[in-house]
Amino acid sequence: MASWGDPVASNFSSPATKWRRARDAGFASFDCGDGFVIYHRLSGKTHLLNDSSYYLLTDLLNEPMGLEEIAETFDPGHDDVSASEYTNQMASMLLRLEQFGLIERS
Repeated sequence: MASWGDPVASNFSSPATKWRRARDAGFASFDCGDGFVIYHRLSGKTHLLNDSSYYLLTDLLNEPMGLEEIAETFDPGHDDVSASEYTNQMASMLLRLEQFGLIERS
C-alpha cells in the first residue's frame, strides 16, 4: 500500500484500478455546516468528512470509476494546481475513504 505522501506511486493511476462506494457502506449522515458527520453502520465508527469527500462518496462513486475519470468529473479545470498534484490529492482522498471502509476498489 502507498504511503500517504505519494499515493499515486502505488498503482492508483493504473487504468485498471476502479473505485466505487463500498457495497456494505451503509451510513447515516448529518450536515453540520463545516462538513458532514458520517456514521458507518458496519464498523460503528463516526467520521467527519469535508464537502469534497462527501460529494465523492454520495454522488460520484455510485458506479466504478478510475482515478483520471474521477479527477476530471470532480473538477474538470483544476487550474489552481498542476495535474499531477491534483491527481495526488484525489488519490489521497480515495485512500482515506478506503481506509474508513466507505469505498472499495472494484
